[in-house]
Amino acid sequence: MREKLLKSLELIKIELPYILLMLLFNTYSPGRNYPILVIVFFALLGFLLNIIIFARGVELIRGALINSSNIAIIKKYFLNYLIVSLILGLPIFLVQYISGNNPFWLTTFLGVLISALTIYVYPFLFIQKGHLENILSGINFLKHNLENSLYLLVLALIPWILRLIYRLTLFKLFALDFPRIVIWIFVYIVSFIGYCFVLSVFYSATISILEKQKTT
Repeated sequence: MREKLLKSLELIKIELPYILLMLLFNTYSPGRNYPILVIVFFALLGFLLNIIIFARGVELIRGALINSSNIAIIKKYFLNYLIVSLILGLPIFLVQYISGNNPFWLTTFLGVLISALTIYVYPFLFIQKGHLENILSGINFLKHNLENSLYLLVLALIPWILRLIYRLTLFKLFALDFPRIVIWIFVYIVSFIGYCFVLSVFYSATISILEKQKTT
């Protein structure tokens, strides 16, 4: 466990420029006065950078030099990553749609449950081709390696705890009429910490899968 987490921290340091840029696009809001295309553009750039960060990390874990260009990485993984993300996000979307409002606690519970069950899904997506089969492979891997995955399940919970703290604190910041830049810095810092935990889970899970594949 310790070795995997240390390796994850090394990878986070290597990918830090991409991480900071990705979070910039994910946390900066152009505002309602901007055209919807500008908002979508920011979201898309963050989405693409997330794919690049994951893919580069997997290559480094495998001990390979990163020979693929970022464009090649996006072409290779975009469709499968999009399909898996949509499938995993579907339960939360359906709950929000059926309820007619934003049931925060219910969607948070679903998010935590999905995150826990799928800690190996995205690593499989970047290790082997496919989408639906990777969801099944990830859940099956967790089932057969549950005891060794307990620390990853705990780590996967932390971003959701941070999200709860972020939500409660954000309301107070708005109520106290803090400057927009102060609120954005707060959002950026909390998002950075949460994303580091997400990457730690992803990288550690990837290492576990590759180690298992070597012994079989």
